[in-house]
Amino acid sequence: MNQSEFYAKVVVDLEADAAYIQLADVIDEGEAVVNEDFPLKKRKSAAVFDMNARGELLGIEIIGVRGLFKNSGFQSPENSDSGS
Repeated sequence: MNQSEFYAKVVVDLEADAAYIQLADVIDEGEAVVNEDFPLKKRKSAAVFDMNARGELLGIEIIGVRGLFKNSGFQSPENSDSGS
């Protein structure tokens, strides 16, 4: 099988408290016609799977992304000390 390189695109919007992992190389407008919402266990977060009409996974949106990193040692850029 001949594989081409593809890297997922990840966008984090701290103001919206959300992140999006784009798994398809291109998502055309209106292509994501199925959205499956899954709450995350014991967290105030959810994952939304975007799929096309053929059931292919296009991307995953994580809502409440800050809650995933709470108490993990992760610091968002707005809370980190840059030393300046």
